Amino acid sequence: MPATRSAQFIGWFAALLAPTLYVKYRVMTAMARSWVAGASVAQVGDGEMPTPWKLWWLHVAPTDVIEVAAGVALLWLVGHLLLRIRIAWLAIATVAIAVLYLGATLIALRETGTLATFEALRLTARWAWHEPGVLLHAFTLRNYAMMAAGLLWIASPIVLAHLIARLERGAAWRRWTPALLTATLIVAAVIARPDVFAPPSPAISVSRGLWTSAALTLTREWTDAPRVPTRSAQALLDEYWRLVYPNGRPAMAVPEGELAAAERRPRHVIVVMLETAPREFYDLIDNPSLPVLQSMAEHAIVSQRHYAAAPISDLDVHAIFSGTYPRPGHPIYRFGRFTTDGLATTLRARGYQSTFIDSTTLRWNVAQEADAVSDLGFSTVREMSDAPLPPIDDPYEYGIARDRKSLSLALDAVVEAARHRQRALVAVQTNLGHYPWRAPAGRTGEPARQRMAGLAQAIDGLLGELRAGLASHHLEDEAIIVVTGDHGLRFALEFDSVGEPIRHGDLMFNVPLVIYAPALIPRRITLPWVTSHIDLAPTILDLLGVPRDGLLLQGENVLDERLQERVTLLPSGMFVPMYPVDGFHYLGNVYSWAYVVDRVNVRADPGGAPGAGQATLSSEQVRALLTASRRLLDDTAAFFLHRGATAAASPGVSR
Repeated sequence: MPATRSAQFIGWFAALLAPTLYVKYRVMTAMARSWVAGASVAQVGDGEMPTPWKLWWLHVAPTDVIEVAAGVALLWLVGHLLLRIRIAWLAIATVAIAVLYLGATLIALRETGTLATFEALRLTARWAWHEPGVLLHAFTLRNYAMMAAGLLWIASPIVLAHLIARLERGAAWRRWTPALLTATLIVAAVIARPDVFAPPSPAISVSRGLWTSAALTLTREWTDAPRVPTRSAQALLDEYWRLVYPNGRPAMAVPEGELAAAERRPRHVIVVMLETAPREFYDLIDNPSLPVLQSMAEHAIVSQRHYAAAPISDLDVHAIFSGTYPRPGHPIYRFGRFTTDGLATTLRARGYQSTFIDSTTLRWNVAQEADAVSDLGFSTVREMSDAPLPPIDDPYEYGIARDRKSLSLALDAVVEAARHRQRALVAVQTNLGHYPWRAPAGRTGEPARQRMAGLAQAIDGLLGELRAGLASHHLEDEAIIVVTGDHGLRFALEFDSVGEPIRHGDLMFNVPLVIYAPALIPRRITLPWVTSHIDLAPTILDLLGVPRDGLLLQGENVLDERLQERVTLLPSGMFVPMYPVDGFHYLGNVYSWAYVVDRVNVRADPGGAPGAGQATLSSEQVRALLTASRRLLDDTAAFFLHRGATAAASPGVSR
């Protein structure tokens, strides 16, 4: 006997509600345990964090019960009553779609701490295409079991409907039990959360149902365009200084005593960006196993508290060479051509030959990345396909050969510029350090930390070859070599490999920094304050004696003592499809705002000097600062896009 309409409806509701509650609980506990509670020494202004179970029962479950009930009612009205689709087919179709999305969300939640998006799916597919070995690490027996359970659950609306129908055909008290239990559950949820449809501040929040958060997350990808620019470069810069210097930006110049002013003149510049290089595993200073970098540090500016501007390579390239933070949401290059006042743009206008070299390809993510590098001021862009190598089966040896070739091309660019009595700016994006961590044959079974130490030693040897090449052409004293990491760890696979929980913090942002200039820097200068990727362009311009007046640069010279009083942004929740947590470093504390639980945390920076006499910022101040920074960075990107469009429309105007 077929199931009744009420049995089908209740079975449909239960089949959607059960996986929704499970995944929402996983989302909430991930936020509560890893992003928010971990490593926190204080929770600013928000009281004690409830236990995950209490938080779920009081805030999460009622919201999703109401939302799923409303969704099923709406789908029944439109699909069954209006379009005349059978309830059984509607139930199976919607549960199948829900299971696919929720499965993708569990993977996204594990790797990036956020809900699934089309951008995350595209990025994952591209990464797996270029690094097939990552799939072996990502899918475990538990993952396969979950996928099998999800596929079986697609049939659950039919199974549940028949089970409920059997109850309805029993005694009178059993006949009404399913409907009464369902109604009681929905009414109790409405009583518990009468504000269920009130708009909370974060787009994704425990105050929202999972499906509302999913819809907002997905539609954000199409509603992300920068606003129309309305302010001048100076107005944007003035607002930025007010934002990052809450107590006012001191009027002091960069100390001149460290470096002789007469030595600040045009030199060749080589910027080497190490792929996925958290400083904890890439300690390039005072490391006997890295003799080349150890010797470079004796004539360099070095830092143990240098931070990436984002946990994504292309955004860090933007920060390093534009001297500004990336915009929130999608990268600026998704919206058109742009022009900044960054390092390559400024030096190219002064006659420098500018070259960007990528050890893999700039087009592995999206084709516009190559255009973005050109818009940053690089006149020549070279990548893997421009300098093919003979086939090498061993991943480690291939990675070494690729980065050796990239650094060789960098040397060639410097030598060629010198031959024409010009200067060169060369950027090299290495790839050897990319996950999964490579190792020589016979050592692939070593712990991840040992493999990463081995990668640092290999890079040290390659830098030694670069220096030897410069010295053979009598160019080492005429060069500035910057070595830094593009970013730290990002995905759960990377954190798991070193036995650490995925978390917003130093492993994600803190990267090494060595600015080597043997003829300019007479001794090691160790920076006592926090610096950022946005500070590299202003610093190099100053070392070259190039004025920065009138340039829209958000960074400071790394030698500038004002940096000890600056807010240094550590954003990840701003970017698609990364973590739903943003933060900043300020006066010895690291603040973070986890949007999902709308939670503000503060912890003392164990490697930084405490802010003397400085009161801890309130949760309202933290939220206000991060909200204002998103708006300002978006406005800055809009300004660069408008300038790029204007240049493209004006014949004879150079980018």
